[in-house]
Amino acid sequence: MNNCKIQNVQTLSRSENQSDFYSDKVFLLLLHANRVPPHLGIIVNGVGYSLTVYGPKVNWGLSDIMRLVSVKKVKSILFELNLPDMKKWTCQELNDIAIKHTLTHSSVDSKEITCLFPLKMFCSDVYSQNYQSAHFIFELVPKLYDIAAIKNVYQANLENDLIDGVFCLPRYSMKDVLNHIEQQTLKIG
Repeated sequence: MNNCKIQNVQTLSRSENQSDFYSDKVFLLLLHANRVPPHLGIIVNGVGYSLTVYGPKVNWGLSDIMRLVSVKKVKSILFELNLPDMKKWTCQELNDIAIKHTLTHSSVDSKEITCLFPLKMFCSDVYSQNYQSAHFIFELVPKLYDIAAIKNVYQANLENDLIDGVFCLPRYSMKDVLNHIEQQTLKIG
């Protein structure tokens, strides 16, 4: 399996760790970006959303996310999204969409609901596209590039993983995802 190449990856600077950088913007968040599989979330107007084995995380504080990334040195990618028509979506409406799709399921599971689910449903609503066929982030990202939905890409703690501003997102199987969910579930069990 070939890796998904993400080009023009910029380093997230200290000023970009401030809350005003995230105002009126939407990001797809990949935590542990070099891990198989990474963990995924959405940041809307500085507020995070994610589906985990512990359940949905809604209104996840940006300071908590940035502390996780900076203090624990979590290797992360942030895809800043172009929104199709800012007049169409208010920040509150985008937050509501993120909440709706994050709360659709009580947690990730060992069948088919992964942390990708809220992201692909969010993108389906916002871009009026059907992303149901994307089962992995490396399938969703190229589709978003195809419609010019990705504005910028930032990284934190991945300096040694970049080659000329390119990050290769590892490919993995559904078995890898389900094994990881099962391991995480056993830790809390």
